[in-house]
Amino acid sequence: DIYFNVAFVTVLLSLMVQGWSLVPLSKRLGLRLPVENIPYYTESLEVPGRSDLTVVGYRIADDSPVIDRRVDSLLAPEGVKFVAVFRDDYAISSVDSHMIRSGDLLYVICPQEKLLILNQMLLPTDEVAELEQAEYFGDFTLRGDALLGEIMDLYGGEAPDRAKEMTLSQFFGVRFKNHPVPGDRVLIGPLEFVAREVDDGGIVEKVGLRIRR
Repeated sequence: DIYFNVAFVTVLLSLMVQGWSLVPLSKRLGLRLPVENIPYYTESLEVPGRSDLTVVGYRIADDSPVIDRRVDSLLAPEGVKFVAVFRDDYAISSVDSHMIRSGDLLYVICPQEKLLILNQMLLPTDEVAELEQAEYFGDFTLRGDALLGEIMDLYGGEAPDRAKEMTLSQFFGVRFKNHPVPGDRVLIGPLEFVAREVDDGGIVEKVGLRIRR
């Protein structure tokens, strides 16, 4: 019961506080959000005696391998618990017997080391591949012409004074002496920037962003 109560409170509060400001600012900063069905919600779960639990939210895609399966028929790894399902903004009262359909929102409590297995279970194959790329390049993708100072203001941390008005492309050019390559990374406060796409002239066109907690 404590898992259920804590999970619901954590999910609802975090969605209310965190979710609303990201999308309106994404166009201004040139931010590409992760694809829709990759876990759109994750939050560490504080449970006495456990420090490795995470609440994960999935929107089930049309080509998810769990379509038309009952929740209790899924061979979940040990320690994984399906705690809530929503369909059309309504909570499903009996989670275990629920037949999964496209568009369902499925919330799971999962040990962090089991997240990869859970993703492989619930996500389409191509999205698992994109999620693995995100492990290297970061969860978000920014255009190279986004301003470093604005990104730091949004996500926390402080850019060096001389770099606040620089675009990400300019900043990578200065940091790597005009020869950045994909995979080059810079850590500023809680933000890690990773060169994702670099043109033939050495201009960084896409930058991955990872927020370190």
